[in-house]
Amino acid sequence: MKIVKDELAEQQRTELGKAIASAANARWLKDVATADFVTAEAEVQRLLRALGEKRSHNGEHQVTLVEAERVKIDVNKLQDRLGERLWDQVTSSTFDKAKLENAVELGIIPAEIVAECATIEKNKPFVRFSLYEADEDA
Repeated sequence: MKIVKDELAEQQRTELGKAIASAANARWLKDVATADFVTAEAEVQRLLRALGEKRSHNGEHQVTLVEAERVKIDVNKLQDRLGERLWDQVTSSTFDKAKLENAVELGIIPAEIVAECATIEKNKPFVRFSLYEADEDA
């Protein structure tokens, strides 16, 4: 029975090795494709601008140059300009986890109350890739 388990474990190790190589290769291909896309997209943008066009096609694919803008507010400057009364009208208080943790540490809020209101959620698992160095197993 132990021989069968050992053979199964060895087979799974071989499969794992192949899966690691496949995933690492796919990750590398993704990175290369992303870099190639960034370069190609920049070239398309450059040529569209040079031609003064917003849209074009090559008979198979169509591209549209999207140039959006948004308003960015300098919140500190706005707060200074509005003053406290008007500022309070355009803002709302939000939960601050760091302040809660500090209040628990100082004994202002009992940890039991927070525990009753908290749940633990698992993050989506992922595999981190790095170059293997033989010294890591030592």
